[in-house]
Amino acid sequence: MAKFTHESTEDQEEEELQEEVLDFAPAALDDFLLEVEDPLQEINFRIEEDPRPTFISALLKEPLKSELIALLKEFRDCFAWHYHEMPGLDRELMEHELPIKEGYLPVKQARRRMSIDTELKVKEEIERLLKAGFIKPAIYAD
Repeated sequence: MAKFTHESTEDQEEEELQEEVLDFAPAALDDFLLEVEDPLQEINFRIEEDPRPTFISALLKEPLKSELIALLKEFRDCFAWHYHEMPGLDRELMEHELPIKEGYLPVKQARRRMSIDTELKVKEEIERLLKAGFIKPAIYAD
């Protein structure tokens, strides 16, 4: 039993030491938030008339950066920058529905206000999605 008490005392001392280490933190860590997002470098795969930008971390070192750019350029035909470049996407792959329970009407939400510029961009994007067949209007009885 004396041995058990001895180990217990060592364990308590070790826990106290660990607590002391955990309690200590430099005050500078509380003064600012660390940046968690890498700065980005734009890579353009096409000519100016039809830009095809993508972004990679600006923190990558050579030769990894060059290898990554070469790999992206080699497989650039796997990327789509416009909806019309993705014909025939199977709806079984991904489809979002708004299920409405039998006997209930959809809740009409208040109109959300936005700037004219934002509203025009949203309308333009909706038209592009409708034209590409990615979305369709929901038809309800009421």
